[in-house]
Amino acid sequence: MKRQVTPYLATPSKAATLQSEAGIRAESEVNQMCHTAANREATRVTVAKVLKKCLTSKPQSD
Repeated sequence: MKRQVTPYLATPSKAATLQSEAGIRAESEVNQMCHTAANREATRVTVAKVLKKCLTSKPQSD
């Protein structure tokens, strides 16, 4: 007796839902990357300001 295997066919609504979720997830990751990049840039600016202040300040004599 042969066993027949039928290929899996996803229902259109299920496939559409998965695509939608994937799109939302991808958009969220892009937004997160943008926020991370902005935070890094802000950190760089702050570090640069602190370094500049330290390097330009006159040493205090004891």
